[in-house]
Amino acid sequence: MIKINSKVFFIITLITSLIFALAGLSKIIGMQMMHDSFVTLGLPIWFGYFIGICEVFGSIGIQIRKLRFYACFGLTIIMLGAINYHLQYENDGLLASIIITALCLLLLISRDREN
Repeated sequence: MIKINSKVFFIITLITSLIFALAGLSKIIGMQMMHDSFVTLGLPIWFGYFIGICEVFGSIGIQIRKLRFYACFGLTIIMLGAINYHLQYENDGLLASIIITALCLLLLISRDREN
């Protein structure tokens, strides 16, 4: 485990949580842009909504200490799928996907100093 200053850790968890909450909500409300990648991959429309729900629950799980590991693990798997999409079809969001995945991995392997 990597130990991080508790204030820095809080900021990282907050930013990561907000990113996933916003991304998930945009999928849940049906923003076309957020569902285009699923169509391109040949996945059914409902899968975009499912991923959106997972992202929202994951963003909540990041904030709960007992659920953080599982939330980050699940969100990392989702982000690996996003990286795969951007590598194959659209490079525009690749860097953002890599950074968000790195934040998830950082939360996965670290804890704040007060724990």
